[in-house]
Formats: sequence, structure tokens, C-alpha cells
Amino acid sequence: MESNETFDVENNRPGSTIIVQTEDEISAIGMLIGAALTGARAATSTSGPGFSLMAEALGWAGINEVPIVVTLYQRSGPSTGLPTRHGQDDLLFAIYAGHGDFPRIVYASGDTEEGFYDAAECFNFAETFQMPVIHMMDKFIASTVSTVKRFDPTKVTIERGKLLEKIVDDNYLRFAPSEDGISPRSKLGLENGIFWNTGDESDEQGHISRRSSE
Repeated sequence: MESNETFDVENNRPGSTIIVQTEDEISAIGMLIGAALTGARAATSTSGPGFSLMAEALGWAGINEVPIVVTLYQRSGPSTGLPTRHGQDDLLFAIYAGHGDFPRIVYASGDTEEGFYDAAECFNFAETFQMPVIHMMDKFIASTVSTVKRFDPTKVTIERGKLLEKIVDDNYLRFAPSEDGISPRSKLGLENGIFWNTGDESDEQGHISRRSSE
């Protein structure tokens, strides 16, 4: 079953929030990547077995410098393991998930309050450094109902990194080298912001290439 829900946005803040329940974890990370390529801030969540299914697409996001956030709720044991018990044994898996080598950020929260503020930081890190961010918690935090202090929204900042809203000329290169190693990021549908994404090594525009530069 697939469903989606849209939340109203208050105080005339731009954008909207959409939640979609996909049919499986592979679809979830695929939709996540697609949303991020349009310029949306996108996240999904899963536990160990689901994260295993996401590993290949995680590498695709890594090689294409797509900013996504995956929250990993850890539970105990390999395979299905103990689905109703929490665990804290997936750290190395999160660090090394996916074949080959690509940068990612692994962020861990220790309680509900940390989870709220860390989630905002994970989005900021993903977009600033243009890479996947894995936000780790354990199932105890995910399944616990608790009373916490009111969250302070003034502590939350939104940093979109080098996301472009306008490109004047038609010489845009998505993966152009830069001094800090982070290229200005276009989004699907942006005028003059055409780029290509593949699962292969590519040139500055995104076309498949065996050379680091041409």
C-alpha cells in the first residue's frame, strides 16, 4: 500500500512537507535521491535489513554528490534478528556501506532531544558537503514515548550550501573543480542548469569519462 500526506505550512514559510510510504526500501532511497535532485530536502528512515537494501543506491548518491539523509534505527542481530529489541551494532556497517569508496557523514544521536537538533544538522551537512548523511539512533529511541523540554526552533538553522537558484549563462558544469572541493549545485528543471548523472566516473558536466579532466 502506498500513501502520502501533505502538511500545511504556517507563517508563510516557503515550501511544503510531503510524506510518502513506499513499497520497499529500494523504492524509498530511489525516491529520496530523486527528490534531492529537484532541490528538495529529502530524508528516509530504516533499520538494518532495509539499510542493506539501500547500499547500492547509497553509492549512486555518493558518486553523484547527491545530498540525502538516511536515518538508521539500529536493532539487534543480523538478518531480521530481534526486530522488537534495540541494538547499537551497525556503526561499522554505516561507515563502510556500499562498494568502492565515497565520502559520507555518519552522525549519532543519544536521546530524543539530540535527535531533533541533530536531524537539522544532518540536512545542513548533506547540502553543505553534497554527500549522503547517515543519522544513527537505536530502536529504543525510535520506539520510546517520553516527555522532553519544548524544542527551541531558534537553535535550528537552515544551510543550503551551494544550491543555485539562478544560472545566467549556458556554460554550467555541475562537477567543476573548486578551491574547497564542492561544486555549485543545480537542480532538475533549472534554466541553463543542465547536468547528467550516471553511476560511472564522469567529467565536469556529468558525462561518462575515464579521465579526471578533459
